[in-house]
Amino acid sequence: MIVGDLRAGARRFRVYLEPEMYVRAIELREAVPVRVATIDLRAWVGRSEFLFHVLWAHDSMTLRALLPDEISHITATGFRVRPLPNAM
Repeated sequence: MIVGDLRAGARRFRVYLEPEMYVRAIELREAVPVRVATIDLRAWVGRSEFLFHVLWAHDSMTLRALLPDEISHITATGFRVRPLPNAM
């Protein structure tokens, strides 16, 4: 399920809440995925609130979430997506 769709110039960031207990942020340029960051949500099982931020700079992207202790946070760095050879 898409829970966020952000646009920043030519960049687009889509945030998905996966049924397998992951939140995933994907950076798109011209509708092509270029970066992805993922956080495992199993630590939030039973919680009723989940707060996350998508942060971006010139050539990077991170996904940050406040941990259930409401003090610490976890950060996932967006890694470049490489096309598979011979994939269509």
